[in-house]
Amino acid sequence: MKDILFKNWHVMRIIRLVLSVILLVEAVQMKEPLLGAFGGIFLLMTLFNAGCGTASCCGTNDNCNTTPAKQNTNKEIEFEEVK
Repeated sequence: MKDILFKNWHVMRIIRLVLSVILLVEAVQMKEPLLGAFGGIFLLMTLFNAGCGTASCCGTNDNCNTTPAKQNTNKEIEFEEVK
């Protein structure tokens, strides 16, 4: 848990942190609970380095083997005729 919070900080993660803090500050100033909820979700996603991608892999550290670019495309495809 400590590794997730304190390691692998890069420019995009810092930008996401700043934007989520801005959302939370604006939500408190404008008294908007929905904006505060979005800001809180984005803050947690930034702190835990998580995201929701299209590859069914929620980590942002590129260790997911389900991305289309990493799949083995040399498989033989078998078809069965349906009547």
